[in-house]
Amino acid sequence: NPYLIFWSIAVIFQFYFVFAVFLKLNIVLFNRFNIKLSESNFLISISLLILITLLIFLIFSDNKFINNFYSLNNRLWQFGFGSLIAIYLRSNLSKKYFLKKEYYIIIGLLGIIIWQFYFQNNYGYQIISVLLTLSTLLILIGLSFGYTNVLLSSKILIFVGKISLPIILIHIPLIYFANYYLDDNFIKFIFVITLTFVLAIPLQKMRY
Repeated sequence: NPYLIFWSIAVIFQFYFVFAVFLKLNIVLFNRFNIKLSESNFLISISLLILITLLIFLIFSDNKFINNFYSLNNRLWQFGFGSLIAIYLRSNLSKKYFLKKEYYIIIGLLGIIIWQFYFQNNYGYQIISVLLTLSTLLILIGLSFGYTNVLLSSKILIFVGKISLPIILIHIPLIYFANYYLDDNFIKFIFVITLTFVLAIPLQKMRY
């Protein structure tokens, strides 16, 4: 479906709305029960949200990628983790490091490597999703502490990161039409990769 990518974007906007309601509800309840409006209390509240939604995801979701990736119900815990880390890193609590800065990135990259060579074909969607989410969070934490290495600071990866949004918007429609009109898998691969970057670069520049 060439329009599938727009549903994934819709899930993100749904989260923005739900999370705003969640934060407002927290403020109302904190005031109602005379709980201090502090960063630590908000972090505890978000952690409870993550725990509840993660358990629901692990217990009740199936292993079908399409049913989980495009469902806010099954991805709310992932957005919750992102919000938790964002608030934590902007708080005074983040000055305390549990590990050396470089270890966060190393462990995160190891998690992605393990997924690629072992988990991908041996475990279900739920376990893989948790592994990749935690691995990504560890990398983001390491980078937020100012740690960089040769791989993650390479100009190529930085460039791809800058045009990542147009790539996300373009690649699924291109894959759809390539499957419809082209037969050879190698030609389809080259066509999609090439045209994705050709279109993504000017679209990125148009944003500014």
